[in-house]
Amino acid sequence: MKRILLFLSFITILFLASRCSPLAWKKFREDRVVSNDVGIAEKAYSRQITKASQYLATIPNNAKLPSFSVAVGHKGKVIWSEAVGFEDIKKEVPATVKTQYRIGSTSKAVTSVLTVRLHQKGLIDLEKNLNGEIENYPEKAYDYTTRNLMSHTAGLADYDQLRMRGLYYTLCNCHTFESATESLRVLNNVDLNYEPNTEYAYTSMDFILLSAYLEQLTETNFAELIDQELFDQLGMENTYPDRVNDQVPSTVFYDTKNQKYKKFRTLGAFSAKPNLSYKWAGGGIISTPSDLVKLGNAFLTDTSFVSKEIFELYTEPQLLNNGEMNEQAYALGWRHYKDHEEQAFDENIEIIHHGGVSKGSMNFLVLFPKHDFVINASINADPGEFSVLWNETMRLAAFFINDF
Repeated sequence: MKRILLFLSFITILFLASRCSPLAWKKFREDRVVSNDVGIAEKAYSRQITKASQYLATIPNNAKLPSFSVAVGHKGKVIWSEAVGFEDIKKEVPATVKTQYRIGSTSKAVTSVLTVRLHQKGLIDLEKNLNGEIENYPEKAYDYTTRNLMSHTAGLADYDQLRMRGLYYTLCNCHTFESATESLRVLNNVDLNYEPNTEYAYTSMDFILLSAYLEQLTETNFAELIDQELFDQLGMENTYPDRVNDQVPSTVFYDTKNQKYKKFRTLGAFSAKPNLSYKWAGGGIISTPSDLVKLGNAFLTDTSFVSKEIFELYTEPQLLNNGEMNEQAYALGWRHYKDHEEQAFDENIEIIHHGGVSKGSMNFLVLFPKHDFVINASINADPGEFSVLWNETMRLAAFFINDF
């Protein structure tokens, strides 16, 4: 315990020192030339792609971002993918459509699709009581279900409520967990905050616990399970759980603010390549926009991959015990806005989506069910406001949807 307290005190001092140092930040060059890489550009959509591509080229300089990568799907097919900017500013390495990004909490949507696949095999019962049933996770004061975990209504703690051991693992990002079940040591000594389904409280811990349950259910390591059920089947060749010592993206990740940037480091001082194996299912997946659009296409439009009935089951916003919808219109691993007003579009739209922020990276995956349309965008920066990525992604989507 004393060793952990000393570590936490030490990293706090280093973090504060790094944030205050003006030497860490560099200004974006005003005259930088932004390169681009086009992967797919379907001729049938050439008009929309031309407009979207021209706008895309302006984003890195206007928004002061290292790179911006996007892919678009329509009616089950990837129709456009393009990346602009740099995956490494210092070395001037251009971003390509195969540049990999940390997708943060978009991992929850990916895990949701995995759970859907297991549901279709008859392995998942959303109402099954899991209290005391999950290996390496002690029985708690209240019963909770798979549905509670996937809708953030189980009462689990968030990062700031973890005890010393959990804080150590989640702050240093320096330990390799070989399985989701093993990673439960991060949260297994913390009590539930409230009786399940009486409140909504978003936390990655829900999906860490869910992934351990999926391991137990299938007798398969989570990393292998998600490879078998999703990545291999959908040809997601550039997607994998982050393990540091296994596959590491060549992408350099950055913090950005006030038109300046600096290389991301854990707590501002430690490794630029953090180990996220403790939270694969909740925020620890590496991917590309093209791969995630393949996933979105299959989930949204391929009824042989996901039945319409189960798709609707998992994307329906969940109600609390008092009959009210949770505050984020959260379904089971997705947020679902059924009548969303967005300035970029000619009319209100329906979107099913999940974003993620992780260690100098952001990702945003959006499904438009009424248009059979999917878009995913990634940046290798954390500008501090998710609205930066949200707004640019919606503007790019509007070039297609408004034209449809």
